[in-house]
Amino acid sequence: MNNNIFKAIYILNLMAGDKINVPSGIGGLVRYSEEYESKLKLKPEHVVVFIILVVVFVAVLKIFNIFG
Repeated sequence: MNNNIFKAIYILNLMAGDKINVPSGIGGLVRYSEEYESKLKLKPEHVVVFIILVVVFVAVLKIFNIFG
């Protein structure tokens, strides 16, 4: 059904003598700000150390029956 609508619009545009505009295919070529500068910069090593510290902290709480 949608195809019929597009055909009708195409024919009406041709009858009116209008030029048919087709959007240009520039997909993927538009550049946005690719480099985002964060105020908080963490190295991967710091994230791993933080995760290990959280795991150890939770283990200590479980050992002393403080945490569920």
